[in-house]
This record gives sequence, C-alpha cells and structure tokens, in this order.
Amino acid sequence: MVTPAGASDAEAVESAMRNIVERINSGSYTEAASLMTERFLQNFLAVEDRHDAPARMEAAGPIDVRLVGNPLRFADGQLSIDVEEIGFFTGTQQIHYARWVFKERGGGYKLNDFLNLVFTEAMLPGAEVIDVQLFNFAFALKGYMVPADTPILFRTTNNSSHEYLHTIDLVTLPAGTTAEQIIDGTINPFETVIDFAGGIDVESGATADLALESLSPGTYFLICPLLLPDGTRNYEHGMITEISAQ
Repeated sequence: MVTPAGASDAEAVESAMRNIVERINSGSYTEAASLMTERFLQNFLAVEDRHDAPARMEAAGPIDVRLVGNPLRFADGQLSIDVEEIGFFTGTQQIHYARWVFKERGGGYKLNDFLNLVFTEAMLPGAEVIDVQLFNFAFALKGYMVPADTPILFRTTNNSSHEYLHTIDLVTLPAGTTAEQIIDGTINPFETVIDFAGGIDVESGATADLALESLSPGTYFLICPLLLPDGTRNYEHGMITEISAQ
C-alpha cells in the first residue's frame, strides 16, 4: 500500500534527496555514494564495489532541481518524492521527471531506487511539440528545422515492425559532420560527441516525450546508438538524421 507521506516523512525524504544533490554538485562523490544503498549502486551506477562509485559519478553533470512534490510512504517503510530536474546522467538540456525512492538505513534514508515517470506536455508550458516517428532504421519528422531558444518536446513514437527498442539521442557533433559519414563509419559518433542534449528510450509501439528546456541555434543530430544482435548499431543502418535549430 502506498499513502501520502506525513509532514515529518515529507520533510525527511526531501532533505535526503537534496543532501545527495548537494554532494554531487559539490563534487563530493564519495559522500554521495555513502547516501545510496548497494542495490542502487549496482542497478543504476553499475558498480559492485562502493569505492568505484565516485569515478562513475565524475562522468555526470550537476543536478538542477526544478520541482519536487508528491511525497509518499510505502507499506515497507520506504519513502519517495517526485523530482523534476536537469542534469546528472541525462542531457544538458533535458528535463527529467523521476521518483526517488529512499530506504531507512542507520537512522537515516538512503537512495534505493529511481523510477522514471511520464513527462507530460502540461509540465512544460509553451513548448513546441515536434512529432518524431521511429521505424526499423529511420527517423521521420514533418520538418527538420526546430525553434531555437524555446522549450521543445520531441513526441516520439516507435513504429518498429520487429518490436525493437529504440533510443532517440540528440547530440552535437563537430562542424562539417554529415549523417553519411556516421553511416559509412568515417566518423565514430561515440568519440566525437561535443554535447549530449538529451535522450530517451522508446519501447516498440509506445510514445514518449523527450523534453528539452531549449536549444541554442545550430546543427544537431538525432541518433539511435543501440546495438543490434549482429554487432552493428542502428545508426550504421541509417538511423540518424540532421536537424537545425533556428
């Protein structure tokens, strides 16, 4: 059973969340790791040894918390709070919405789970909605120009006929890079990404929104980097397209 948290629990869970954010933003990764359970470190940071967690977190960006709310108490004593934020392991412009779940340990609360929540259009008023269709190895948009300096929702539907999971990543690459160079292997996007603006996974048959605070004017690439059973990646088969923010 899940119930709204009482005032003291709500204060405790928000304090626990902000404590972790403060440690990460100050570069105190060892202290941040001490506020996470072994389960969280294994499942979300992919480390078996707690001492390896700081190196993993160094690759992340600072966390900018935009909105918190809906504190909950679970039947097993865990507490959660819903957080809208930018940063950490998401893109530099991506607005992420997730439920942070904490478990009591040693008289305090440690981060134990991280559940992605559905981001809705109502959460980003005034956003330009860009419909994106995903097929087996292609992106399809009505237009390849998007407004700069404006909130954007890439509303993405996965139409894969093979029930493929697809990823939509929005990145900037060195000036002069073309999609053809990525497809033919002349340029490896993993080695040349300048900025990762944001990205989401979309299950086959599902629709999800990639929410971005804004994009500076310039050229961007939508790319699906997922690995196929034959060892190739989706972008090598043409799942990459160039867009312009103006």
